[in-house]
Amino acid sequence: MIKLLSTKELDESAIAFGKSLNFEITCVDFIEIVPTAWDENFLNEHEYQSVAFTSSSAVKYFLGNAYAAEWIKTKNVFSIAGKTNDELAQHGINAAISAQDSKHLTEEVSTRKLTSSVLHVCGNIRLDVLEKKLTDAEIKYYPLVTYNTRLITGLHLNDAFDVILFYSPSGVEGFLSANQVSDKTICCCIGNTTAAKLKETVPNFKIVVSPFPSPKSMIER
Repeated sequence: MIKLLSTKELDESAIAFGKSLNFEITCVDFIEIVPTAWDENFLNEHEYQSVAFTSSSAVKYFLGNAYAAEWIKTKNVFSIAGKTNDELAQHGINAAISAQDSKHLTEEVSTRKLTSSVLHVCGNIRLDVLEKKLTDAEIKYYPLVTYNTRLITGLHLNDAFDVILFYSPSGVEGFLSANQVSDKTICCCIGNTTAAKLKETVPNFKIVVSPFPSPKSMIER
């Protein structure tokens, strides 16, 4: 059996898929997602033509608000592929543009010129890729924080793993606060942004990136 660590909890289907490929899977959360109160009046303070989501938690805690769920029906929606897109679909929303990561999403939005303003529904820890690229393209950018990401630090694992799955820069930071990547371990990252964070500490040759942002794709990779 190949020992695999997932740095967040996986659903039963992903675990079953891993087991079918001879993985012994351990799941440990290194971040905690906590919803935060936000004022729905913010939705009327500016003219937002579009809404961008870069995490499934953002979708969940935004569309959980009845007013927001109705308000968004008149907007263009942009999304990261994978779980974020899936969460939107569960609310009956199809993204006008979907891309693997924030960099490619911003490039698509800028190139296709579908909007002049974007509301970015996000967490308290967010990359500045979307803001910088949209601003450079003269597209107005407004962030709305609907949840907080808290690092779980100091959690040391005694086991050694053949493979570790990383899903976010925050997860990388939480894991490395009390652990190291051993010589025999290969790390699989959900996207290039997470891989870039890991490369600050881990040699490049030990890191692979999933072709699609989902746990099953990462396990297959």
